[in-house]
Amino acid sequence: KDAIVYKSLLREIGIEVYSVCEPIDRDDPSGILIEGMHDVLADWYSANLSRETIKGKQARAEAGYQNNAIPFGYVKDKGKGAIAEIDLEKIKGYHLAAKLALEGETDRHIAYALNLEGYRTTKKRPFSKDTIAAMLQSRFYLGEVCYHRRQWHKGQPEAAQDHATWGHLQAK
Repeated sequence: KDAIVYKSLLREIGIEVYSVCEPIDRDDPSGILIEGMHDVLADWYSANLSRETIKGKQARAEAGYQNNAIPFGYVKDKGKGAIAEIDLEKIKGYHLAAKLALEGETDRHIAYALNLEGYRTTKKRPFSKDTIAAMLQSRFYLGEVCYHRRQWHKGQPEAAQDHATWGHLQAK
């Protein structure tokens, strides 16, 4: 739909649109038909690709694979079948954050403590109260993976936290 609209607007001001890959003669009525078919097929391709991507990501999550960025305290090799593994040094930062939270410290104080210890987020930035809150609420540390921010599945990665402690963290 956008292709038709924008091409029409451009033609109205005297600009012709040409395809290098698919040369079409716009002076021939069959060329207009072929151009329209190309636009429809491109639209179908985009919609179908989106649907197939969604199905693939959901299937990966159901099989226990992480689709998104790996949380702090884990590492993962490149590749489709790679499984996130606990980074023995960085996971200490997660456990420190959990310990402080269970002691009643604020997210801001926990961020300060982790930064003071030299820990940085997975994006190599200092921790903030928001990154701490998200980390302490993530079910990934229970060994679960997420699909579409609301569907959690038993994951391939090893859990870094037991259910009882994680439940106490959520209560705090």
